[in-house]
Amino acid sequence: LDPSPRTLLVCGFPNVGKSSFMNKITRAQVDVQPYAFTTKSLYVGHMDHRYLRWQVIDTPGILDHELEKRNVIEMQAVTALAHLPCAILFFVDVSEQCGYTLEQQSSLYHSIRALFTDKQLVIVANKTDIIALNDLSPEHQQLLKNMCTAHTNHDQQHAPLIEMSNITETGVTQVKDTACDLLLAARVDKRKSFAAGARVRDQMQRIVVAKPTKMAHAPIGTRPANNICKQNNIQSKAHIPESVKAARRALRLEKEAQLAIEEASRVESALDTAREHGAREAAVLEVSERAQRAKERAERLAAQAASNTTMTDEKKPTERELMWLGGGPGVYSADLSREYKGMLRHDEYISDVIPEIMDGKNVADFVDPDIITRLSQLEDEDLEAELALDEAERLEIEASLSPQELELMLAIRAKRKLARQKSQAKQHTAQGNHIIPRSKRSRIEDTVDEDLPDSTHRARDAVIQRGRSRSRSRRADNDDAMDTTSDHNDDLPRRATKKARTRSTSRPPPRSEAAFPDPEQKKTAQKVERKMAKKVSRLAKAGEINRKTGPKLERWRVEGKMGLGTRRSR
Repeated sequence: LDPSPRTLLVCGFPNVGKSSFMNKITRAQVDVQPYAFTTKSLYVGHMDHRYLRWQVIDTPGILDHELEKRNVIEMQAVTALAHLPCAILFFVDVSEQCGYTLEQQSSLYHSIRALFTDKQLVIVANKTDIIALNDLSPEHQQLLKNMCTAHTNHDQQHAPLIEMSNITETGVTQVKDTACDLLLAARVDKRKSFAAGARVRDQMQRIVVAKPTKMAHAPIGTRPANNICKQNNIQSKAHIPESVKAARRALRLEKEAQLAIEEASRVESALDTAREHGAREAAVLEVSERAQRAKERAERLAAQAASNTTMTDEKKPTERELMWLGGGPGVYSADLSREYKGMLRHDEYISDVIPEIMDGKNVADFVDPDIITRLSQLEDEDLEAELALDEAERLEIEASLSPQELELMLAIRAKRKLARQKSQAKQHTAQGNHIIPRSKRSRIEDTVDEDLPDSTHRARDAVIQRGRSRSRSRRADNDDAMDTTSDHNDDLPRRATKKARTRSTSRPPPRSEAAFPDPEQKKTAQKVERKMAKKVSRLAKAGEINRKTGPKLERWRVEGKMGLGTRRSR
């Protein structure tokens, strides 16, 4: 499926003739059956029109229900309609033999009509060999006209309605030519419009310029910028926050207090100078009063500046300061609920747990806080019920037995319990897992032999006697079967070597002979082996797995006759 070439897309209800139409105009062979949803995926076919290559896509049938209720097969058609640039052929079964009425088909058309935006549309009235359009009732004819007029596009005013029949092949060529011509004309117009600057106009149409009106009394956050207000002759007052005004007032009072202090110090120095030079008493008194007024003014301004500075210094701490107060990076966790102050109906709501909503309902309303306790109680009740059931079953079995059978069953249980305890005790004690050293095994065996009865000793002596005579007969037959150095072998079984005690085994044949039971096969394999050895020796390789290659020489240096020139190239 290639989205770039010229494409025709066929859609509609199931069993309305989409696949049959595709088989008529393309070389595809889509399965056609008299039941719904024969097509379960997108099928692609190709055709030629006006010496151009065209792509036709057959989509599965779409049912008229909500988007969430559509299955995967239907969503393939919906996805193709939404994302592929193509011309759409919407098939309508006017005979209603597909199992859906014209009203249902019209409802489906209007429900997916939003997917036809900016696409060329052709409405195909199929199966007109059964009933023609003129034979339809006025209500059904009006439904088809409404479907045609509902589609409006800047390239296409109304969707054309074409009669067609796959059986008689009436209108098949007309439907194909009409859809292809509409798509070709739209593609040509689009290229021309792009060349004429329609791309810029298209982008400008997406930009919406807001033109505010009288906004003098609008809320602060919704007021426009000053340049927009000047363009529209809107009088908008500047808004200065109260904190900024207080800061400016405190700064001004600080400057005035500083000037007043300097004025007071200057007047006091002038008073001292007048007293030193013996000025008149009236002048000295006037200067002293002036100095006193300047000093009082300076003190008053300093007090006002200090009060304003205290008011402005009460600012919110920054997040960085809160982080270091809360333990630093990696320890501090920001409290986002403080940002909700003033946003809720009451400020005490900010500490509430944010509800988790699922399907429009609060999850906390369906959670029991005592769910863990109740679950444990249920588990205990289930365990008690199982124990009671086992006890009842045991009592029922015991009641069905006779006294002798019951006594025998209890004895068997007691014996099993005792055996289980002994086994566990043997596993958990060191004596049960103790390994006897080899040096002490002979002593233990001798001790055990002393405790054996005389019949056991006689049986063992008989076995030894037979073994001794058998060993001597073997030695007579084969001198190599016994590794002895003297002729007096009274303790022959003890001094017999390992070769005499073990069973003799024949040496297996070599692999080259065991792998080929047939002599002819062996000769053939040896012949192949010699042939491969010649090749390996000719190429100077170490073996068949040697992949090393030597340096490759240029052909012009090593080929041809040697001339009369220099010999350095050879």
